[in-house]
Amino acid sequence: SHDRDLLNRCVDSILHLDQQKLTFYTGGYDEFERTRRMKMEQQAAARVKQEAQRKHMQSFVDRFRAKASK
Repeated sequence: SHDRDLLNRCVDSILHLDQQKLTFYTGGYDEFERTRRMKMEQQAAARVKQEAQRKHMQSFVDRFRAKASK
């Protein structure tokens, strides 16, 4: 693997390839890791919120579907 201290001293930006998508980060390696971790946490929180909204909407649909079939 790479030496973290060397990367922090030698780079001022990082081009990261993940799932066929390039993302440009400014700063050293530690800043890259911190920014990427925050981005991933925000995406996870958004997925949880979206899933909760989907479940709420599905329960609404299910409730009115049951009333319509009576």
